[in-house]
Formats: sequence, structure tokens, C-alpha cells
Amino acid sequence: MFKKLVTGVVSLSFMASLIPVMPAVAAPHKDEGVKVLSVMSGEWIQVSIDGDSKFVKVIGMDAPDRAVNGKKAQCYSKEAWQRAKKILENNYVTLIEDETQGNEDKNGNLLRNVVLQDGRVFGTMMIRDGYAKAVNAKKPSYYQKTFMKFEKEAKAAKRGFWAANKCEGFFSKTK
Repeated sequence: MFKKLVTGVVSLSFMASLIPVMPAVAAPHKDEGVKVLSVMSGEWIQVSIDGDSKFVKVIGMDAPDRAVNGKKAQCYSKEAWQRAKKILENNYVTLIEDETQGNEDKNGNLLRNVVLQDGRVFGTMMIRDGYAKAVNAKKPSYYQKTFMKFEKEAKAAKRGFWAANKCEGFFSKTK
């Protein structure tokens, strides 16, 4: 019995030595206690990180665009912007990088999930209440399934811009 036990342990040890060591996966970059300086739209904010001002695009959501550079404002943009301001402006948040989406966009703006101090995810709040829609990306973001679920609920409940006759046709096209 003892000989079988020793043989089994030696065999397992040998087999384990053949398994390649997996490289450690780095945790996503996280900035905690970041001050929100300004809310540009329902999905864009300006923050202060270590004294530097940075622009952040919230990952996984698409809020109506405000009027910029001669472009007309999209339906419900004012309401989405005001809701985002109410939630975020002059508050502290945690910014979490999503490995699936990259660190920055092509213009050098940060791409981040935004989490409030009480643990609520900003994108979830905006989508659930009909101020933004979920982005169905080819490379799913960390919260994509959750965001899609909340969008479906907001549509069914006719919340925000999903309300009857609010923004007909607006979200039938993609960016």
C-alpha cells in the first residue's frame, strides 16, 4: 500500500513538471479616487489623475452626442448629459481599464469603465434608465452582457429615449 502511494506521488510530481508554467496575467489598471472635473456628454468625462487632466470615454455604452463642431445634437443628448452630470460631476470615481478594449482610443483618450464610490457601475445606470444604449462590440467588453441585459429591460419598460415616439429611428443606425 505504501509503495503504491509513493509511486503515485512520484508519478503526479513528474506529470506536474511537464505542464508548462503559465505566465501571470496582470490585473487591469485601476485608478481609484479619481476626481471628475467635467462631464462632456453621456459617455465622455474629464478627470484629474495625479494632477493631470485626462479625457475618458466610458466603455461599452453609446449615449446621444451633443452638438459639437457644427454637428447637430442627437435626440435625447441634453437629457443624457444632464443625467451623467448629476451622477458624476465633482464626485470621485474608480476608473478600470478593460483589457478587451485597449488603454486609449486613436486620439489618446483613456478608455475606462467608471465605478462610483458606492460600487455602482456608471454605464449600467445610464443604460438601465434609457440614457444610453449598450455597444455590441466584436470584442465583448467586460460588462457587455450585463449592459445588453439592461438595455433590453429599458426598451421593454420604455425608459428614457426608448419611450414611445421619443427618438424614433435614432438607434436603428450604428456609429
